[in-house]
Amino acid sequence: MSRISIIEKDLAGFTNSVIDHKGAAVIKSSKGKNTPMLLQSENDVIQKLGIPSAQYPDVFEILAYVRYAPIWVVSSIGKNALFGGVDILSNNVVPFTIGRNENFTFNAIPTSIVETINTGDGTTTEFTGTLSYFPIVYPQNFKILLDTSEIPLTISETGTITGSYITGSINFTTGAYSLTFATAPGNGVDINCQYIYSADKSSNISHSIMTTSPYKDDLACIVKYISGSQFELQLYRKTQLGYSLIQTYKYSLIQEKDYFGRSLYYMDVFNDDPYVQIKVNTSFVGTYNLNITSQIDFAGGNRGEEPEASDYQACWDYFKYANKYPARLFIDTTGNNAEYIKTIVTQYQTFSFGITIVPLGKTPAQAITYVSELGVSTDKMAIYHNWAKIKDNYNNSFAWVSLIGSVGGKFAQMVDRYLADSPAGINEDGKYGGQLQDWTVVEMENDFTENDLTNYYNAKINPIIFDPVYGVMVYGDQTLSPVWTDTSYIGTRRVYDYILEIVSKQILRKQEFKVNDQMHRLMAKVQIDNFIEPIKQSGWIRDYLVVCDETNNNDIALQNREFIVDLYIQIMPNSQWIKLRLTRVGQTININDLIA
Repeated sequence: MSRISIIEKDLAGFTNSVIDHKGAAVIKSSKGKNTPMLLQSENDVIQKLGIPSAQYPDVFEILAYVRYAPIWVVSSIGKNALFGGVDILSNNVVPFTIGRNENFTFNAIPTSIVETINTGDGTTTEFTGTLSYFPIVYPQNFKILLDTSEIPLTISETGTITGSYITGSINFTTGAYSLTFATAPGNGVDINCQYIYSADKSSNISHSIMTTSPYKDDLACIVKYISGSQFELQLYRKTQLGYSLIQTYKYSLIQEKDYFGRSLYYMDVFNDDPYVQIKVNTSFVGTYNLNITSQIDFAGGNRGEEPEASDYQACWDYFKYANKYPARLFIDTTGNNAEYIKTIVTQYQTFSFGITIVPLGKTPAQAITYVSELGVSTDKMAIYHNWAKIKDNYNNSFAWVSLIGSVGGKFAQMVDRYLADSPAGINEDGKYGGQLQDWTVVEMENDFTENDLTNYYNAKINPIIFDPVYGVMVYGDQTLSPVWTDTSYIGTRRVYDYILEIVSKQILRKQEFKVNDQMHRLMAKVQIDNFIEPIKQSGWIRDYLVVCDETNNNDIALQNREFIVDLYIQIMPNSQWIKLRLTRVGQTININDLIA
């Protein structure tokens, strides 16, 4: 019989303080979706965004960042972008004649035609009638030709035709047209209309295979019919040397499994596939006799027009949904998206941080003016300046890059230091600092004088410099705080956000709807103490105090059903200014006596 009883109370709880440093960016690239894609390796980047180049320098920034942490990427796509691919018929595989949008239906396939609507007689200038096929889609591609010579014209969204040689109108829905020529077409000259109309192909097409995003086609395939609803897809990439096999897929148009119990259903087989997606025509009832032995090239892919500001904003808006697309760092690769990022980090993902860059082509004086006029005043963001010309080993060429992806990589490396260290200056312990070593830099856009660096400090711009000893390096760690305070510096702002996030989400969240008694107050205090103490012991905090007792949870707090924690933190400042003080000592003076 034991006379000793043991009562164990756990006031510490569990705090998961592992820091996730996902990045987020909206870019322009040769491939990619305009919805968030989580990229975790350089291979992911190349597969889903395409090869970086001088035309698509944003991809260099994503490649630099992904070496250190995963990143959400949205690729902004302009108007009139189209997916390329092939249609699977009962006995053939045919390339798209016209690319398709993501939501196409098989009873409205865009189809191109050149139709002769009349023949000139040398005197008639006005022609009316109705096209044979309608409704018309992609009206911007509508053309009028005399025999094979295209007539210059402009066509509005409502169908009004204007030009120096022709005027008129066309109804895109009914196909009715009215054309007036300034000079009558010659006798025997055919008047042709080249246009794209919507055709019902639901009885002809079994299913379509197309790329996962709209871009210039680089794929080809061989499709073989196996039996029942099962097919084999051999997917190839077109290269200068011919066709290179990427992957072979076995799939079924219905929900069924193979002999090993693996799903053959196309929605499972191609789920999140980086190359292709399949769309099935449920109305197709034909039988198959496919005997294709050579590659069929994908066709119709088009990246569309240059993305506009509204296209970029629509992409950034995805990150307003913090639970679905959480990120620690938002990266502006070009310097044109600072306002969007500010909205996200100050209103939606408030424990995150944003970095932006002064656009290419600014001198130091112009950069200061640019930042002043930008008007982004928040300690949740930092701005950098200087672009670099780098060796582009992907294309055996050169490209100008902002280096902001490499800067973001230095931010990501601070996860080992509670985000409190500064991503600037010479690296400590091999990586903690601001030396940028992702690319071979050939030339920097700007060289800075000492006066420039002083002006940048006062303007809260972080310059990227070339140091003859230490190479390319970030030489500033300021936020865009509107006032001078602790959070004028990146490391301080980020460690505060880290502490606030963990305390609010993982410790105080447990107190919601629980009683405000002595035990719960003590639990909250102990858990916060246990979480913050390692940060203090690592040297990032000088001192702190957690108060959660009856002094702040008084009768008024109880009456208001509040649970109050007061957290006091004294940060450990970093060194912004270094002083070396030389005292010249005479020969008759003992230095030790002088110090004493």
